[in-house]
Amino acid sequence: MGSSVARALVPKNHLARSYLPQPCRQSVASTRVLPLARGGCAEALSIGTVETPPRQSICKIASLLGAALGSSLPATPPLVPDTRTITASASLAFAPATLTVSAGDTVTFAFQSVSHNVFFDAQTGTPANIEGSNTNTSIARVFTTAGTYHYTCHIHPFMEGTVVVTE
Repeated sequence: MGSSVARALVPKNHLARSYLPQPCRQSVASTRVLPLARGGCAEALSIGTVETPPRQSICKIASLLGAALGSSLPATPPLVPDTRTITASASLAFAPATLTVSAGDTVTFAFQSVSHNVFFDAQTGTPANIEGSNTNTSIARVFTTAGTYHYTCHIHPFMEGTVVVTE
């Protein structure tokens, strides 16, 4: 399809419903792709709320439409995993087993589909424990004091890890 035909069918920087991937089609009627300050893009519903569909698919569509329409949409940077995240996995392990951060950093504990918790050995500067049975959620803790903090999962006592906090 030529770009003049595409311009007639789809307004610049606007995605019509038929261009959305199947998972998004069911929940939105019309959307706009908006660049985000930290990179990437998000999908804004015409009623003004923001919904984040599968990032790669909507950003890929935005890039393709932008190229076809001569748009100046910003390039989408690759996804960069947060290096301050500890995953409590379904395979009953904390990964990474040891994480080094700076004082004042926030560490996110990402719990997958099996219940886990985090209990720190008692010492000065230790953040609050993450009690209960946590699944499919993420909980953050701030480490304000330099030191080495050992933790375990009380549901699976063989699961253990360490956060090393430097000045």
